[in-house]
Amino acid sequence: MAKVSRLTIQTIESTRVKDGERWLSDDDGARGSGRLSLRIRPDDRRLFYFRYSIGGKRTSIPLGPYSRLMAEGHLTLEEARELARQYSAIHRNPQTRDVQVHLGRKPEPSVVEAEPKGQVLADTAARARKFTVQDVCDNYVDNLRKRGKLSAESVASYIRVHVASTQWAGIPANEFTSQQAAALLRRIIEAGHETTALHVRRALHAAYQIALKATSDPTTSEVVVDFGVVVNPISSTASLSQFMRARERPALSNMELGHVWLELSEGPDSDEVATRFVRLSILLGGQRCRQLLRCTLASVDLDRRDITLLDPKGRRLSARKHVLPLNPMAMSEVMALRQLSKDLGNPYLFAGKKTNHPLTEGPISRALVPCSAKLLTQKKLDRPFQYADIRSTVETRAAQLGIDEGTRAQIQSHGITGVQVKH
Repeated sequence: MAKVSRLTIQTIESTRVKDGERWLSDDDGARGSGRLSLRIRPDDRRLFYFRYSIGGKRTSIPLGPYSRLMAEGHLTLEEARELARQYSAIHRNPQTRDVQVHLGRKPEPSVVEAEPKGQVLADTAARARKFTVQDVCDNYVDNLRKRGKLSAESVASYIRVHVASTQWAGIPANEFTSQQAAALLRRIIEAGHETTALHVRRALHAAYQIALKATSDPTTSEVVVDFGVVVNPISSTASLSQFMRARERPALSNMELGHVWLELSEGPDSDEVATRFVRLSILLGGQRCRQLLRCTLASVDLDRRDITLLDPKGRRLSARKHVLPLNPMAMSEVMALRQLSKDLGNPYLFAGKKTNHPLTEGPISRALVPCSAKLLTQKKLDRPFQYADIRSTVETRAAQLGIDEGTRAQIQSHGITGVQVKH
């Protein structure tokens, strides 16, 4: 078993040298991956390096000076480890084993003569300086769009409103610090938008992770590598998990769901497509709004009596095909919607107001407002409801009917993992 000898804050701060210098290694027992090292000098300076060997030749890349707490131009032990992990990933890739060459750093004649610049990757910052925090964010949004993620536009909106308009958007991407990220998020929180701050943090973290991945993923384009990003500054900020709010409204009761269905079936039909959309969603087991809206006429197979949705949620690189059977009531709704779309020459099952565009979420929400208000007035509802409540209601009622968790997951396309599902 490989020997493990990890650095600790106590070891770093208690070790002293009188003459020469001393090296300490953060050894996790792995071999051939390089490792984080600490150089302690007689003047009591403690400097982090990433050390690796190729062909018996050892190379040391300076990272920055040690600090117990986060400080500009210094690295905590955890920050140094994270940076070393990124370098290690580069080193393990056969195409980029020489990390120093891959990052475009000039060879250093000896580690004794080499001095860290007092900041992470100072000598590569100039090369990547033309790329900003905004560029990293835009790259992430483009990545979401290429992967067909439904969240792309909402993420783009968060970036546009809460990042692009700030003084931090133009900072070089590889100089953006966790303190600056915290300041950006703090401003959103102080404006009373806690949940928005959570979404912005998630977007920033994912954007930097995409840029980081490029250094160890040979399938990504070189333009991403040019960002020069080797550490995720968002990782050191608070997670803001306290702002995750569960829906306050409980699932509709059986009686409430019955009243909603009757109202949608017999009440005034100000928007036929939107009303049919809600009814079909209930009949299909409470599908996600945006996924169902993007259903095309070609997605419906009348011979098999089913409909195929595309589920791009999560970390999937390509959307999962989500096939749902159409019972007689659902078939009736689909046939009416198909005819409406064909009459309009629209390729989508739920025709929108614009030519060749699907219906949007706005009309869906507006169609339920009078339904909810009327049922509240008649005391047939305990509290208002909206479209998002339908999905949780179907899940709850299905569980009460004794439908097993696996079947419910298949119907609503969530929590589906494992080798059997994959194949």
